[in-house]
Amino acid sequence: MAPSSITKTAIVTPFGLWEFLRMLFGLKNSAQSFQGLMDGVLRDVPFAFVYLDDILVASHSPQEHSQHLQHLFTLLSSNGLVINKAKGIFGAYELDFLGHHISPDRITPLADQIVALHESKAPQNRTSLQRCLGMINYYHCFLPGIAPILAPLHAQASGKI
Repeated sequence: MAPSSITKTAIVTPFGLWEFLRMLFGLKNSAQSFQGLMDGVLRDVPFAFVYLDDILVASHSPQEHSQHLQHLFTLLSSNGLVINKAKGIFGAYELDFLGHHISPDRITPLADQIVALHESKAPQNRTSLQRCLGMINYYHCFLPGIAPILAPLHAQASGKI
């Protein structure tokens, strides 16, 4: 967090004035600011894919993975970023990441998400239609030709009809 922003996080309690020294989630634009920071830190790291505080490291072998992780940890540390290694999954052959199952030969939607979509009720109002379209659109890359099919529903959801 920029030193000039610290005073903006101040709160007064019976125990005194408290100010946050690090960015906390929930503040306006904190997620965007953090994503920008992570994008900048990992810009030249082709094996790392980041979304906020989730980082995927893709490697061809266990040895390469170890080297990639060491490089990543060093880079994060040199930029003042700390990770909780206990929360990480390291050396996995395949894993679930941001709503997708990732394996060496493919990326697929999570099965439980597809089941939830199939079992969901037909939208009854604009809000539920928007929610349904959001779920479908998240996986649009797995649904070739879906855009023209969904076009009337998008028009309905946007209030243009």
